[in-house]
Amino acid sequence: MSAAAAGRGPEIGHFSMASRGFLVANVVLWVGAAAVLGYVFLQNRPPSVEGEPVVVAANGKQATAPAAQRAGGGAAGGAQVAERPVPKLDERGFFIEDFYKPQAYDLQADLAAATAEGKTLLVMWEREFCEYCQQLHETILLDPKLHDYLANTFYVVRYDFYARSGKKVKDFDGTEWREDDLARRHRVLGTPALEFRVEGGKEVLRIPGLVPADVLLVAFQFVENRIYESGKNINQYLIEIGAVGEPGGRAGP
Repeated sequence: MSAAAAGRGPEIGHFSMASRGFLVANVVLWVGAAAVLGYVFLQNRPPSVEGEPVVVAANGKQATAPAAQRAGGGAAGGAQVAERPVPKLDERGFFIEDFYKPQAYDLQADLAAATAEGKTLLVMWEREFCEYCQQLHETILLDPKLHDYLANTFYVVRYDFYARSGKKVKDFDGTEWREDDLARRHRVLGTPALEFRVEGGKEVLRIPGLVPADVLLVAFQFVENRIYESGKNINQYLIEIGAVGEPGGRAGP
């Protein structure tokens, strides 16, 4: 072996040992990082209640915790009342409520069915895994009083804002539209959205988005008692009865 080769031997041996040391150090760091991340995940993962799946909003954040995890009184405020069970989700991610009627995919037919039962038609637009829809079903409508008012007063049909079913729906004027196109035609911009329809398909009230339970209850009364026939809108009525602002039409401070 030449002197040059002999000189290179220690360098190669030194380099190999350094490489092995570098590799071992990196393995240790990666294992440690994985352990830390695993601990953080276990400490912060969304909890599940009695085996029910945790619903995650479209933005990836955990939606409102199921009602069984929340403390406090009934959804409408005031005295505490016994809440209804949290509604389940179907295979598409929509809530299953006992007040939903089968969609005819024909709003004229839905309206006729509502009229036959002596009720006002309520067209409810939702989408799967909607965070605000979840709050509506798992918080507000858990109050039996509010749920029963809704179920007994209105004929409720739910339609899909995203039109995943691919079905077409006949509008009040007889034209056919895919559900998402029909939503746009009805100027529905988000979910949940509630349209109250009476004779001829006339819309007498719309609730875009999530509103507090007490406001929702007043809206139900506004429609049931046909207060809209007086020419007042829902905002004027809320102020008049003192639900918002101050009675007498003056806004609060």
